[in-house]
Amino acid sequence: MRRYSKLPSLDLPARIAQKTAPVARQPEARPRRVSHRLGAEAIEQLVTDYLAGATTRDLAARYELSKTTVTRLLRQRGAVRTRGLTTEQITLGLELYSLGYSVARAAEALDVHVNTLYGALTRAGVEMRGRYERPAP
Repeated sequence: MRRYSKLPSLDLPARIAQKTAPVARQPEARPRRVSHRLGAEAIEQLVTDYLAGATTRDLAARYELSKTTVTRLLRQRGAVRTRGLTTEQITLGLELYSLGYSVARAAEALDVHVNTLYGALTRAGVEMRGRYERPAP
């Protein structure tokens, strides 16, 4: 075996041709700016869908955006969906609770989380019963 046997071949013309071979061009990338990709109409539709009840996760999948981008677009457009219970739900929860329903049963009837109803009732000034107390008949 020779001393420099592991060196690449010194065929200079072949090495030069290899380095100067044409590089395959990548396909043109889509615009990075969301407003350029979607357009004003699509963004307004996104806001309308959100206000109609679609979740940010659903919108992100539908418009092929990240959830963070959807949230940012909604915040920029002032689209805020109220969270928590409506006054009708609070009133019905109060009626059920005063009839003797537990907070858990009343929340189940309203299809909301127990802590949501409990917080709404305490903010409304309702004095909560003890764990094993029942209202007087």
